[in-house]
Parts: sequence; C-alpha cells; structure tokens
Amino acid sequence: MTDPSRITIERLSDYTFTVQFFNDAHITTTVTTTDDVVTEWVNHVFFIQQCHGSRLIVGLDIDWRPKINGHQDKSVAMFKLCVGDLCLVFRFLPHRNLPNALFNLLSSRQFIFVGVWNNGDYEELFLNYQIRMLNAYDLRMVAVEKSGRGEMLGMLLTGLAREVLGREVEKPRGLRHAMWEHMSLNVEQIMYACVDAFLVLQIGRQLL
Repeated sequence: MTDPSRITIERLSDYTFTVQFFNDAHITTTVTTTDDVVTEWVNHVFFIQQCHGSRLIVGLDIDWRPKINGHQDKSVAMFKLCVGDLCLVFRFLPHRNLPNALFNLLSSRQFIFVGVWNNGDYEELFLNYQIRMLNAYDLRMVAVEKSGRGEMLGMLLTGLAREVLGREVEKPRGLRHAMWEHMSLNVEQIMYACVDAFLVLQIGRQLL
C-alpha cells in the first residue's frame, strides 16, 4: 500500500480540496454532483486551452454502476478528470442528464483524452450518451508501442504508474470496489479519486 504520508489532502471549501501527490504536485480538486459547478470547471479548462493554443492532455477515469442481479446498468457513477493541476470528481447521480458543458468537453477535438482499460468506456459513452470521443487513447497500447513490451497490455493503472512514472500507488482494499455513488465521499475517497485521474494524466504526458 502507498505510504499515506506521500499522498495527502486538505479541504479548501465545501467542495474543493488540495491533494498533494508525493512531492510532485498540488492538485486542486473539485468534487460535485451539480451541473453548475461542472460547467464552471469545464469553462475554465476551455479558457486554459485557448491560452495554451494547442491540444491539452486530459486524464480521464470513469466508474460505472455495478451489476445488479447479473444485469449491467450502463450508466456512469463518477467522472474523474484531470488537466494540469486541476481535477474534477463528478458524482453523476442516476436519472440525470449529462451536463452540456461536460458533453462538449468530451466531444471536443481540442483535447487528447487518456486512460487505462478505457476502450469499453468510450463505446459505452457513445451508446448511452452519444458522446463521440475523437482523440482518445488507451495508455496500455501506447506503452506497448513505445516500449515493445507486450506484457504492458495486461497492466492495471498501478502497474503502468510503477513502470512509467516509477511511483508505487495502491488503493486501500476497501476503496477498490466501493459503490461510491451511494454515499457522500469521505476525504480518503476523494483523494484516491483524484489520484486515479492524475496518474493517467501523468502517464499520458510521459508517453505521448
């Protein structure tokens, strides 16, 4: 398990936190269930992109609602996105419409989206939310292409973080399969939700 002193979290307001990842970064993390907060965050990301003038890499990790009685509810429980030192943890409540701002971000050609084991995610986003992601990569495949090591295709996010970033990160056992959409997130859950998105962003930056 990761040394807890290497990843820490501090509350800034009711829905914003700072997550410190080792000594590498301080990530401002917004946690919400509301469209208005998502829209404000996305608008800021588009502003950053316009100032940057080129495509930005976005770390994207998605949690889906679990199978119930053998049937998969194909709806998103949580979106986790990271751009630069900004992270959004959006708990997407059942029977809600996707915020227009988030739809526009995920459909935009102005960003490169990276994740791990995410090809199925992109297919489900199109089937269920009509989101066509135009610049999206599964980092396992990029890692295999860059390194020539076929075994990297079978790695999880923690394995890629170890191989590409040299970082040992492991979630506490109770968080690995938690049904987070049914509860308010505690600070530990927020911290590791942020770390998921931050790790894929950092791996993407190294590989692309």
